[in-house]
Amino acid sequence: MLIVDILQKIRGQALPRETGYAQDYREMETVKEFMDGRGVSILFVHHNRKMKDDDDPFNMISGTNGIMGASDTTWVLMKDKRSDGEVILYITGRDVEQSNTVTRFNKDTWRWEAVGEVAQLAEERTRAAYDQSPVVTTIKKLLEQSQSHRWSGTAKELMEAGKYIAKTYLAPDSQKLGYLIRDLEKPLFAYDGIVHLAKKTGGHGGKKHDFYYQNLDQFEEVPELKWTDI
Repeated sequence: MLIVDILQKIRGQALPRETGYAQDYREMETVKEFMDGRGVSILFVHHNRKMKDDDDPFNMISGTNGIMGASDTTWVLMKDKRSDGEVILYITGRDVEQSNTVTRFNKDTWRWEAVGEVAQLAEERTRAAYDQSPVVTTIKKLLEQSQSHRWSGTAKELMEAGKYIAKTYLAPDSQKLGYLIRDLEKPLFAYDGIVHLAKKTGGHGGKKHDFYYQNLDQFEEVPELKWTDI
């Protein structure tokens, strides 16, 4: 295998009236045919664009689509910040399975190591953050302690409960705790079947938060809870 670092070092001049795409494709295809004829693989190291593309990481390749179009396989390494310890390796090609893998460079072994697939790792980290959330811990404990497996109260009251149950402040203030509860509403239902409803209490525009398990049949019979003006 031949490695060229970087591609720009061997680039030539465009032909008369040749577009950027045509030049990129011609040069890549010329090298590819030459190497294929000799049974040799060639790997080009190339730069990404400065401008980030959130829709398609392969649009980050500097130049036109001709470079990727003539290549059998394309790898793109991307990270959000220069200081990030992890990067995402995007791979696509004619004879490989497409993948998006979080990788980390091990300075002890000087090797890139796969951490996990992007979607799977994101789900695992989302679940871990949920399980470790002091807000979730407090809500689940309150439901566990309640005979009806329901709890109602304001964000301020939940903050107070968090001091004793999670032994920490759940948020800097009641308003920010309200935002956290809003963000946790879907995970609470998805992971633990906990329903959250909120209604204005009137007066100062505060809200009363109600939590209960979706399937109350798993518990002892409890009085039906009715909601009005929600």
